[in-house]
Amino acid sequence: MLMPVTQAMIEAALSKIREADYDVPYAVVSVALEAAERARWQPIETAPKSEVPILFGWRDGKVSIGFWDTEFLKLEKPTHWQPLPSPPETK
Repeated sequence: MLMPVTQAMIEAALSKIREADYDVPYAVVSVALEAAERARWQPIETAPKSEVPILFGWRDGKVSIGFWDTEFLKLEKPTHWQPLPSPPETK
């Protein structure tokens, strides 16, 4: 259910940290990103019951996008949810 922390994500975080003139080891950034990703998933009981699209996390580790009232929720209840990520910045 967790999105894997990629090399590109770690390098992007390190770049931002270096711009701020901090000296942080690679391993620390990797662990911090994994912890942040883990914290994004919330219990399904706290999901918004509206027409706001969200990510659903399922018991089998799959992830889907939907609304609270979509048909598949009548068949099986997801275990976790998180808001959709922000779109990428455009230049």
